[in-house]
Amino acid sequence: MDSWIIQLVNEYKSVPESMRAYSSLDAYDSRIYDLKRDVDRIGLRPEIMQISAKDLNQPKALSAAGIVKHTSGLSSNIARLPTMLSHMHRTFDTVAAIRSSITDINAVLSIPERARALYAASFGADPADPDDDTVQQLFATLADGTAIADRLTELIEGRPESTEVVRQRDFIQHFRAELDAVGDQCVSAIESLLGSTHDPLRVIASISRLRQLRPTTDAQSEAAVLLGCRRDSLRETLQQLRRKASHHKITRAAFVTEAVSALRETLITTALQAEILFCPTLSSEHKAYPARVATPAMAMTSAWTRGVCRMFRAEFAAALGDVPADVAENMRQMASRAVGDAVGPLGELGLGLSVGLLVG
Repeated sequence: MDSWIIQLVNEYKSVPESMRAYSSLDAYDSRIYDLKRDVDRIGLRPEIMQISAKDLNQPKALSAAGIVKHTSGLSSNIARLPTMLSHMHRTFDTVAAIRSSITDINAVLSIPERARALYAASFGADPADPDDDTVQQLFATLADGTAIADRLTELIEGRPESTEVVRQRDFIQHFRAELDAVGDQCVSAIESLLGSTHDPLRVIASISRLRQLRPTTDAQSEAAVLLGCRRDSLRETLQQLRRKASHHKITRAAFVTEAVSALRETLITTALQAEILFCPTLSSEHKAYPARVATPAMAMTSAWTRGVCRMFRAEFAAALGDVPADVAENMRQMASRAVGDAVGPLGELGLGLSVGLLVG
């Protein structure tokens, strides 16, 4: 580290007087040692990754909205650094620029631990009943953390392979690993809630890495076609099941089980595909990360979901129309539990489903 400081000072001496940021070498020398201390704090010590116990004991530290607002601002601030650094060629300029955002960068280091706190708030108290709103905030925080890690990577790309650059790269890799660990925990929890480990659910893990600019007209049209096809396919399946039940080819219990299974599959695959459609790859011409992973497909998807719920309820009621009232009520309760198990964990995808709406 001492040789690094000497190099900085020597570079400073070679800069014309008119370009120097400080009036004397003594003042600059003092500033250099401040930089040395702060660069050490940037992340070259693993223990700084841990949020302080004092922060964790503060209610505001665990506020989902507060964390998201905080990380959104960090993402925006750090996104500006590469442009600033592109005009800088000397090491001391680079470090000075990083130092100007040292508060932001230090705050970034707490994101993985704060994400873990959000995860605990979502799944910890009652894993069978996650807080959907907090889950959504958690994924937004993970998304911002990943965007910030990408920007920090840009800061060191093309820099000389000095010891400091290597150490910063190691830190960023550790930071990414921390984010990935929280994301993997979320996926495992959601998979266990859904009682399935089929691959499409892995898409949820990718939400924290999706980067988008804005939905395009083509994407909206494609989503509309997708939703229409999904609705028609589900309606056809339900009508076939109802005909089988009315002709006693399957029992009423089998009808309920298969109908709920068809609904569950439709909702899950549609939600995931809608997310993918509205999160296109980041344009290489426009290097702007979003403050959050927005979900503009959700307004369209929510309207579609309400229509599907009404259709499901109509088909369900028709299938039980000639069944004694007490039996029909038992069927509704059975369906209600099954639907709740199927769609309860999907709140973070913005569907806003109501079991009462589904089964009447």
